[in-house]
Amino acid sequence: MKDDKSSWAIGGTTMIGIGVGFIFLETSPLIFVACLMIGVGVGLVLAPILSKSPIDKNVACSGYASLLSGYEFEVDGLELIY
Repeated sequence: MKDDKSSWAIGGTTMIGIGVGFIFLETSPLIFVACLMIGVGVGLVLAPILSKSPIDKNVACSGYASLLSGYEFEVDGLELIY
C-alpha cells in the first residue's frame, strides 16, 4: 500500500486544475471553478486505473448471483435456474 500512488492522482490533477483555472480567473471566475471540478473529476477517474490492488472478481460476481436467486431464465432453449 505504501507504493500505491493512485491517491496522488486526485491531488495532482486538482492542482493542475487550479493552475489552469488561475490563467482564466480574470476572464471568468466560473471557468476557474470549472477547471477545479474537471481536475477533481479526472483524478477520481484516474485513481482506480492507477491502483495496484486487484479486484476480486468472484466477490463481485457473487453479489449479482445472490440478487438473481430464485429466478428462472430461458436463453436460446437453455433453462437457467438460480
